[in-house]
Amino acid sequence: MKIGIVITAYNNEETLENVIKSAAALKKNNKVYIVLVDDCSTDSSIKIAKLALKKNQIDRIHINKKNHGISKCRNIGIKLSKKTDYITFLDGDDYINSKFTKISNKKIYGDLIVFNFNYLNKDKIFKNYFFNKDQKLLTDDIKKYFYNYLMKPNKSSLFTTCWAKLYKTKLFKLDKTLRFNEKLHICEDTDFVFRFLLRSKNIQYINSYMYLHSLQLGKKNLDKATFASKKNIHHQISFLKPVESCKKYLIKNRENLSFVQKKIDHCIGAYTIIYTIRSCIRINSFLSFLKIYFFWKKIYRKELFLNAIKNYSPKFAKGGLLIPYLIKNRFYFITILVAYLFAKKRYL
Repeated sequence: MKIGIVITAYNNEETLENVIKSAAALKKNNKVYIVLVDDCSTDSSIKIAKLALKKNQIDRIHINKKNHGISKCRNIGIKLSKKTDYITFLDGDDYINSKFTKISNKKIYGDLIVFNFNYLNKDKIFKNYFFNKDQKLLTDDIKKYFYNYLMKPNKSSLFTTCWAKLYKTKLFKLDKTLRFNEKLHICEDTDFVFRFLLRSKNIQYINSYMYLHSLQLGKKNLDKATFASKKNIHHQISFLKPVESCKKYLIKNRENLSFVQKKIDHCIGAYTIIYTIRSCIRINSFLSFLKIYFFWKKIYRKELFLNAIKNYSPKFAKGGLLIPYLIKNRFYFITILVAYLFAKKRYL
């Protein structure tokens, strides 16, 4: 079995060397092909990558001539890893656990194989796991997950991240549309995994820690793809795509449309509140405040979002009461002011 590891990098000079080493360490026990796709870095990331290529730590480098975004980079990585059996993704500031259970010792059968992942915050590691043992995930397990996701989209992380998973390369060859949506800069991985689930007949969970995700502190969050703070503000509602993909899975598997739609409305409401707060990390002047205010004011008034906030339940989402109250009562200016204070406390 040959595993393709797609490393995506953009101005990751502080972490990239160790990221590459964590992936290269897997070569000792597994057949691994490592592709690094750099998204036109302006720091020393490319220099680090080229040195790693000389040391045979990675097998191939692709350097974009201009910045395309992480979705395009991952799609390039998929194309360059076509002679593998499985593909996994590694961000340029995260790490693969080189000591996780040898994959070659496991019975591998899944179209999608899911592992545990941990979080790194400062120097502390927070462990995160999903089930107590290796198992095959059945359709009912996936549906149960989706309903949990629709209630608490920021808590149900098993399928919301593209990393800590192995994807059967054959499926990419059979379905050319099974790629990351290059128009998305937020929630692109959630949308991708949900669509991959639609194509997967066998989903396998292995109770081993595979991935370490780094959480940034303070102003470093401004550079995290999660926030897309340097992209057009309209990307803040990209969460509509994965929610749509989730709906397709549930309807395909004979769930009641009316019942599902109520859960969908709640989820959109939850996401609207989450991204209202996250979008406020880009506020650095009164003008930028007004830009965000007018954007969300227009969004809140649309029928889709009016219904979402109406059907949103803070109790089910385990969220705060203040922001949904303000939106429901159309205190939009105060909503953005409060969201900014929350964002500053939480992320900056």
